[in-house]
Amino acid sequence: MLRTSFSCNSLKIKHLFFFLWILLTKWNRQKFTFLFINEISKYFNISKEKIFLFGSARMGLFTLLKSLNTQKEDEIIVAGYTCVVVTNAIKYAGLKAVYVDIDVTTLNISTAKIYDAVTAKTKAIIITHNFGIVYEDIEKLKKDFPDIIIIEDAAHTFGSTDQTGKKVGLIGDVSFFSLEYSKPLTTGMGGILLINNTKLIPNITYQYETIGYYPAIFNFKIFATLNVQLFTTLKYSVFMKGALLRLLKIFGLLFRSSEDELQGEMPQYYPVRLSPYLAIFGYLQMKEIYRINRIKNEITKKYNTTLKSIPGIALFYSDRYNYVRYPVLFEKKVSYDIIEKIKEDLVGAGIAAGEWFNDVVHPKGSFRYCYVNGFCNIGESVSKRILNLPVNIHCFPSQKDLIKIKKIFKKHLE
Repeated sequence: MLRTSFSCNSLKIKHLFFFLWILLTKWNRQKFTFLFINEISKYFNISKEKIFLFGSARMGLFTLLKSLNTQKEDEIIVAGYTCVVVTNAIKYAGLKAVYVDIDVTTLNISTAKIYDAVTAKTKAIIITHNFGIVYEDIEKLKKDFPDIIIIEDAAHTFGSTDQTGKKVGLIGDVSFFSLEYSKPLTTGMGGILLINNTKLIPNITYQYETIGYYPAIFNFKIFATLNVQLFTTLKYSVFMKGALLRLLKIFGLLFRSSEDELQGEMPQYYPVRLSPYLAIFGYLQMKEIYRINRIKNEITKKYNTTLKSIPGIALFYSDRYNYVRYPVLFEKKVSYDIIEKIKEDLVGAGIAAGEWFNDVVHPKGSFRYCYVNGFCNIGESVSKRILNLPVNIHCFPSQKDLIKIKKIFKKHLE
């Protein structure tokens, strides 16, 4: 039975043992920051001077926004279908978030509505490649708005390419990738900022050089939480996840976004750089990135083949995409009760059914900085009609698993 979670999609137990071996030897830990950056540089074929490592992707975005020559009330365009940490970074930088609705056929921001939203105060546009689905109009935006910074939010992918074959992260002026527990690659917490527009490098470098690191106890909490997340990706231990995370919480060792941050308050130690100890995990995954992405592509292809004939749902498959999780969107004619029953049946069969994004500003109940209810109708509707399937190298879906998934969808939709 396929029992897995949405965490540690690419990390392996052997990586943990390598990390422990490093701790017991005289290896220079700081060296792994360089090695990780070097692997990123080779993968994207860019110079190392364009790569910056942060304690989280949101911190990279915040640092970028702070480095821009902005004025109060300058605007940052963002999709009305995003994560609270993105809109919070805009808030912390003292800028205004302007929401633009998404295109239901791509789950990404609507190009036509971007043009309607741009004003003289627009400083940047954040383009999210949701789930790993590529937004294809960045070059058009760069041409038509040469003075506006185009920022790629690549938190959901590490390997998707656009229709010209260009890797996500290299298309806009800047891009950021998340290394949080649930993302395509993970260091527990962490983020990568890539600067493609070399004019931005001096200001970013200046900001970056003023940033320190988390205290040791924070890094230990991240490491402890990462271990639990990794251990419970295995199908025979996933049932222990809740109990182990509660245990970490009891002992004060659980690391996650605080409730204060979810409600828009700036957390302590924001921003910081990525710890060299955690960079070890990034380096190890990058050494296997092509094999990892190949496995993930095979998983999503199987999901697509299994579900493509099911009525009442929309799929978003392309072999050019590397997904963080595979989205399934229910058509409006499918009732919310039916959607919930399908989710319940999937979970009962041992198949994780995720709910990214469950609001225009995910997670539901978070602080919606600058958002007016009802402004992004498509984003609000999609957030109620979507589920996602795991794309995790630890649990490749068997034919029996796929038959079970198809049976559950057919039971409620045919």
